[in-house]
Amino acid sequence: MKFFTVAQRMIKKLKRQKLQSRKRLSERKHYIWNCISDGHFDDAMIMINAERCFNYKDATKTTVLMHVCQAKADEADIIRFVTFLLAEGAYIQLRDVFGKTAFDYAQENGLKKVEKLLRKTVYDDFVEGLSLLL
Repeated sequence: MKFFTVAQRMIKKLKRQKLQSRKRLSERKHYIWNCISDGHFDDAMIMINAERCFNYKDATKTTVLMHVCQAKADEADIIRFVTFLLAEGAYIQLRDVFGKTAFDYAQENGLKKVEKLLRKTVYDDFVEGLSLLL
């Protein structure tokens, strides 16, 4: 009987820890989203590097890359951040609940250099994939 009680307590403790861990993860995601929307890309890069979370999605399945392409900041800063995300392996062709990709958001935001970078990356990935087949 004592073993059963101890096991129940341990299970409850683990459930609480898991819930707290999810809450902390959620707080870190929100911090990253806030950094991006405020244009504090350096802070977001530090958090993303620490968390290895360059493909996080929010409730609308919008990735970090999509958020950056929506940001109202200097295009040079956005290019630097997008380059960082692509180097880390961020997925370009993911779609959010609205059916849009990071490329679509870059187009809407008038980020011509970002569009060009994303297009080149997709092309390079395609060519690399073809070369593996041959």
